[in-house]
Order: sequence, then C-alpha cells, then structure tokens
Amino acid sequence: MASSNVDTEANGFVSVEQIDDVWWFTGPDGESFVTLGVNHLELHPWLTPYNQEETLDRYGEDMVTFDSFNPYGDAAKRWVQNIIDLSKDLGFNSFGKHVHVQIPDDYYTDDIYYVKTMSSLATRYAPVAWYKQKFEYGPFPDPFSNEFKRKLAFRVEEMCREHRSEENLLGYYLEDLTWWQLREDEQQEYDEDVFIYPWVHSLVQRDPDAAGKQRWIEILRDRYDSAADAAEVYGLDAQSWDELAKTTDWFDPEDPERAREDCLDLNKDIAEKWYGLHHDYIREHDENHLILGDKQNFVPEWLMPILGKYVDVNVIQKYEPFEAHREMVEKLYEVTGNPVMNGDGSFSTIRPEQTEHGCKGYHFDTEEEVAEAHREYVRDIMAEPYMLGWHVCGIMEQWDEAPRGDITTSETGFLDPFENEYEPLTDAIEEANSQAEQWHRAAASDGGGSDD
Repeated sequence: MASSNVDTEANGFVSVEQIDDVWWFTGPDGESFVTLGVNHLELHPWLTPYNQEETLDRYGEDMVTFDSFNPYGDAAKRWVQNIIDLSKDLGFNSFGKHVHVQIPDDYYTDDIYYVKTMSSLATRYAPVAWYKQKFEYGPFPDPFSNEFKRKLAFRVEEMCREHRSEENLLGYYLEDLTWWQLREDEQQEYDEDVFIYPWVHSLVQRDPDAAGKQRWIEILRDRYDSAADAAEVYGLDAQSWDELAKTTDWFDPEDPERAREDCLDLNKDIAEKWYGLHHDYIREHDENHLILGDKQNFVPEWLMPILGKYVDVNVIQKYEPFEAHREMVEKLYEVTGNPVMNGDGSFSTIRPEQTEHGCKGYHFDTEEEVAEAHREYVRDIMAEPYMLGWHVCGIMEQWDEAPRGDITTSETGFLDPFENEYEPLTDAIEEANSQAEQWHRAAASDGGGSDD
C-alpha cells in the first residue's frame, strides 16, 4: 500500500491527520498514506457477449449459475483476488465506489482499503442521486419525516454493525452524486432558473400534512408578513396558510428572486437534515470511522459550510485535469477546513468498439496522451497539502455490446475486455502511484502547487 514514511500513533482504524501542514490518511497501524483506488469492480464489463467465454475459462464456470452471477463459487473468489493483486501491482491501495453489491465483503476487506455507501441500488431508501431520479428509482425522500428517520436509522445501524470493527474501512459514503442543484447547463435544459433545487421541487408538491411541506410553509411564514403576501410572490390566489399548504403548483412565480431565496432556504434545511441525521446516527453506532459524505460532481458554495459541520473528508467527482477544478477545490477546503479526495475520475480515448455509447472519462486522441494526463493528475493533486488521493474510474474497458452499468456510457479502464493491459497507461499508473507519497510529502515545503 502507498504510504508515507511519517508515522503517527496507531488507533486501530483509518483516520485523517495534518502533519507538517499536509493532510494524510493514517492507517490502523499509524502509518500515513494517500488513497489511490479503483472503482467499478462490477460484473457487466467481464460478462459480455464478446468476453464471457474467456472470463469463464479464466476463472471457472461456477462464476455464473442460471445466467446470473454466482458470488459464492471459487471463480468469484479467484476473480476478486486477481483484481486485488493486479491493483496492488500497479500501486493502488483502495477499492472505491461501485464494488458489485453481491460480492461478499470478506473477499477483500482484509487485503485492501475500501469504502462503503449507505445508500445503494440494493436499499433504495434514499434515491437522491441525479441518475436515480432520472431513471425513476423513486421519489426524493422527505428528510423531515419520521418515516425517513426510521429507515435511515435502520440502514446506518445495519451498515455500522457490519463494518465498524474493520481496520481497512476508509469511511462511509452517504450517496453518489446527490442532486442538490441544477448546474447552469441543466437549468437551460429544463428551462428553469427559480426551482433549481430538485429536492425542493419535489417537497413543495407534497400533500399539506407531509413534514417537508409543513417545513416549506414554516419558511414562508418566517419570510412573509401574511399568507397573501407569500401567495402574491408565487402568483397564487390564496389568503391563508392552509390554502398555501394545499398548493402543489408553485412554478410560475411573479417575483422569481424572492422565490429563489425561499427555495434555497428550504434546500439548506434539507441538507442540514441529510448530513446531520447521517452524522448523528453513524456516530451513535461507530465512533471511529470517517464520514466521507456524498461524492459530488458539483458543489455549490451554499452547501460548503454544511459539509464542514458534518463531514470528515470532502469527496468530489471530477473527470478533467486538476487545473479545471482547482479553484473549486481550494474554496471547498477553505470553507470546510477538511481535506479533499477525488472519489471518481478518469482520462480515456474512445475506441472503435465504443462509438455507439462513447465512454466515460475526459477524452484524448491517443493512449499516450491518456497516460500523460493520468500521471499529471496524480502529480498535481499530490502537490496540494489538502488533497488525499484519487479513485480511478474504472478497471476494465467496456464495449458497445455489453450490458449497461449505472449509466449508458461505457466504462473505461486500464484493461481491455480480455484483461490485457493498455501498457502506456499502466506504466504511467505504476510510475505515478509509486511517486505519489513523495510528491505529497514535498507539499509541506512547496506550499502547494506543482512545478511545470
């Protein structure tokens, strides 16, 4: 595992510590390290029309039974162990997001650092990720309701009981890409510049006795002298708060600016509930492990102070050179005071076999350019004292004929579908991972920022 030569006091769990102004993860034995991880240890790139036969030849026929994954056979164990060994050979030390939900935890938890996510496709107690909303996995939950609190408390206790004694757990994710706010391009797509907070958009349409709807009315009561004044802002014909509570169509306001401020107030309250409840329930059952929050592609500034209150490590998702999001990450660190890791990102080139669906990643024309971009990203983030690492998306490349994963775009990776390495990329990965902790130690004297 990539580790620093700086040791701290061992406490038996992964934590974070600032040493000589540089942030590090510290392992259960007190050894400092940065997380260098891989995402998407999943079946859909391995079991496809073009490579399933070879996959079964390599690992064993019992990898599938009745045309579905068999997680309990010897083949599945061999598959997971091979990915662990390959990852370590390349200098990775962590499994990140999207480890297949059917893979037994004990296949990997003793051998490599890992994360766990409270909300998953399996539980669906809180489908708040943008893709879960777009694919209609269910409505946004009402975080002010007792029902949500009960479901969350149960899920957190279940997860913490399973993992609170694990030495290699990096920490808990809450969700993947929580849809807090429409980006500017999404506002144009939806032709919406007032109700730009999807969770708010959902709650204000609820029945009058819904807890979230009642909180919305409380906000309006605090901000307006009367129900009629509030109704006027939204172009509604209502004279009482009860009438407003029954309203479901708020979406053509006469005063967009005031309406936008109302919506932001509710969205902040939602975020306080989301992060605050997770924090309190996790700490009730696990006092030791880190809370990593949500993996976020877009972190609006209003959210940052809330993250600072409840999250130990800020996790972003960025598929681009570091310079493109450096300013945002610096602001996130400045406001929260907590270190940052990129939990998902990659660079790629679109193969001829990916022309229908494309592929994930920031695109370049050649493998050599992809390799150099990977090397430079590791170097650039490690030069920043507040950065803790990067989890790469993903392991195996996926082609158009394959079943889809979390989105329609094909996976990218450093292996082709037959487990051959793309050597320009794997050479760069191995080199960068081997140098990462040295580059990060140098951030103490450099004060941040890599040399060109």
